[in-house]
Amino acid sequence: MEKVVYREELCGRIAVVKEMDMPFGHYYTGYIEILHKDPFSWRNHVEMGKELFFDSWDEFEEFPGGVTFAGSFPDIESEEGFVGFDTEPFTPGEYTEEDCIDILKKQLTFWQLELEQPKKQLLVEKAQSRKTNLIKNQRMWGCY
Repeated sequence: MEKVVYREELCGRIAVVKEMDMPFGHYYTGYIEILHKDPFSWRNHVEMGKELFFDSWDEFEEFPGGVTFAGSFPDIESEEGFVGFDTEPFTPGEYTEEDCIDILKKQLTFWQLELEQPKKQLLVEKAQSRKTNLIKNQRMWGCY
């Protein structure tokens, strides 16, 4: 049996932790939503359910044991699906619900810095370049 014990929007993405109570053990799983603005290869591999693809990306290094899920949930609406990890291979009790929430928050903070900051920096650089070109054109045409 699985039960959603945490669901929150963090950094514009849905983060989910599920408690898994299975015949072979009790453990937690964590998931982060993939958005349309994410790299195409991520969206494509989520759609195909190919979780192994994500293990080669540094952006998923916070997931204990790597990415073990790529896909969607019928009961949770999302843009592109989810990637996730599970704690089943670890010693029972090694990862708690709170640990999984912390892992998701840490991962999302990393993504915010690594994925969003370069985009913002690029926009700033483009704006500065446009301003420089505008000033050059104004000088050239005697408008400045």
